[in-house]
Amino acid sequence: MNIRNDNLVNSENSKIKHYKNLILVVLLGIVLCFVCIVLACEIFASSGSKKNDVVDDNITCKKIRTEFIKTLKEKYNVGILNFKFDENTTQGNMGLINQDFRRSLVVVNSASSDLLPGESGLNGGITRWVESKDGINDDIWKNFELLKHEEDDDENEDDDENYGYYDDSKDLADSISGISSFQYGFIFHVRAPDASSVGRENRFKDLKELRGAIKRIYVDILRFARYKEANTVVFPIFSESFNCNIKASQNFKKSEFLTAIYSGITDFITETDKNEIKIFINVFCH
Repeated sequence: MNIRNDNLVNSENSKIKHYKNLILVVLLGIVLCFVCIVLACEIFASSGSKKNDVVDDNITCKKIRTEFIKTLKEKYNVGILNFKFDENTTQGNMGLINQDFRRSLVVVNSASSDLLPGESGLNGGITRWVESKDGINDDIWKNFELLKHEEDDDENEDDDENYGYYDDSKDLADSISGISSFQYGFIFHVRAPDASSVGRENRFKDLKELRGAIKRIYVDILRFARYKEANTVVFPIFSESFNCNIKASQNFKKSEFLTAIYSGITDFITETDKNEIKIFINVFCH
């Protein structure tokens, strides 16, 4: 009888232990589920925060762009154009008058890396526009001259016939890559700075250095336009679209990059005599 009672007690104890283990497993499962839910919420919140940051920065970009254009027009009296280059673009569409075409018009092209015409990308519109204005021969820019810069001297010393020159050409640095001609004047081909080049060795140490480089590019273009006896220059706003891809590893926002670009252009405008050559800035953004 005692043995039977002991067996019953052991059986009850075993059941109680089993139920305790089961309850413990269930509780652990609940805790794990709770932890997973919390982590998922944090990840979702972080992702949402990053998306909101991007949206907020894009809004900031639009605001500073609007303010920049307003400042150029109202404070510095710069001619603002807003047109897209294509085969149907006329001087009326561009916002220019006959006088701007009468002597020598310089149009600045934000060029592709290969400095060739193309039906898409950076050169698409201007290729179609200049093709109907005697600006392209055999799929290359008409009378294209690759400008020789100081850093080219050693590696190209035997190929001088392929390069154009002008006084102080060594000071052009990375500004004007080449020039070509068309019916109304010249196209200046410029490789615009890329956002990915900021922070890279031998490029731009930081956004402050980029700002100075942008100013120098516009200054060099105007100097060369004077050398070519131009009466009108149509500038783009460099690096706004195709060149404005910020990497996650870079410690600045798109709005900060664009602020450096706009500030460099403003620095150029504030130090420029606009009476000698008519200056226009085409604010159309691809």
